[in-house]
Amino acid sequence: MRVVNKSLELTDRDPYDYARAQRVFEEGESAHLSFKVDAKQSDNGRLEIEVLDKFGARPVRLVFAPSGEIVALDGGKTRTLQSYKADKWYKIEVDVDTADDSYSVAINGKPLGKAAFAESVQSVERLSFRTGEFHAGPARNVDPEKVTSDLPGADEPDRLATYYIDEVKAQ
Repeated sequence: MRVVNKSLELTDRDPYDYARAQRVFEEGESAHLSFKVDAKQSDNGRLEIEVLDKFGARPVRLVFAPSGEIVALDGGKTRTLQSYKADKWYKIEVDVDTADDSYSVAINGKPLGKAAFAESVQSVERLSFRTGEFHAGPARNVDPEKVTSDLPGADEPDRLATYYIDEVKAQ
């Protein structure tokens, strides 16, 4: 993770880990968030963007998927918002409303509609950028001393995925 031209660079090539940056903002029942993302590739890697509450619940989930699509979780369903191209900045605006358990998204000024929360929360206070899928573990019921083998392919790096994040604002 490094800052380039005042933008944040997140890179990832680890098959089991990820790079992550969070922006904390004033806790509230609603929020207007905006930021710009530039993916250096559109055929591999994954950038997950989430809005969180103080307990880590993730009601808002957006993904720059390795399929070249920006997708959103709408309740329990995944909805494609639009495709994206490598080396192009996308300005994303997210309006969060905990009273309605919903959020709306606009990309480059184009409103893309409302979506239902993935999890119900009373307030939100953090914006997370992560280069891989969410890990809930390690499981507390697994004794680490009984793990006798490495994860398959743990020493083999994935193709490099790089994302730039800029102009993060929370109101």
